[in-house]
This record gives sequence, structure tokens and C-alpha cells, in this order.
Amino acid sequence: MPHYRLAGYQMSLHRTSKIWGGLLMPRKTPAPAKPKPPDGPQAATPAPTATAEQDFDNLKRKEKPLRDVSTIKKLKDLVDALKADFGMEPQEAMKELNIKGWVDLAMTPADAYIQIRATKS
Repeated sequence: MPHYRLAGYQMSLHRTSKIWGGLLMPRKTPAPAKPKPPDGPQAATPAPTATAEQDFDNLKRKEKPLRDVSTIKKLKDLVDALKADFGMEPQEAMKELNIKGWVDLAMTPADAYIQIRATKS
């Protein structure tokens, strides 16, 4: 078993792990206290449930508005917009536009975004 010499003392690895092992263990944090339910008439009323129409309306509100195409001027803007809006990687975008590389793009990045948005929507 290896021994370590510290400031004139010699300790085995086994003994140092016993000494320092307890200090190096991660501390356990106490669990947060659960809030108490309110007493009185408010506690007895159940929460209202959403209907299917309300769910559909909520989904409509959560949809992103259409991106302003005039902000897409460079290829980097096109790639960033496609990634953010449709989750498309550059290779997928090139397949969708039927090109082998960005050099082959014969339209403006804004027109390319409009074309992909029309097929994805």
C-alpha cells in the first residue's frame, strides 16, 4: 500500500482516505418544504378543467408569427431562420431546394426561405 509523506508525517493511503473521505463527500441538501393547502372554502373548490376548444385556442396563440422575409439577406440568415423556424439543418435545406451546395443557389436567400416555408406549411 502506498504511503504519503506530509509535513514530516507518514500515512498510508487507506488511513488518509478514512480521514478525508468524510470531508470530500457531497453534502446532502434538505428537500424543500411542501406548501400547505389553504384552509376554508377555497380549498374545497376544484380547479376548472379546460375544454377541447380552449386547448385549440391556446395552441393557436402559441404559434409563432411568420418571419419577416426582408430580414433574410445573407445565406447565414437563411440557415439560421430555417433552423429556428423549421428545425432544418443546412443539408436538409439544400435537398429541399434541390441544390448540391450553397454556391448553386440561383435565387435570393429570402426567396429560398419563401419556397421552403410554402412546402413546410
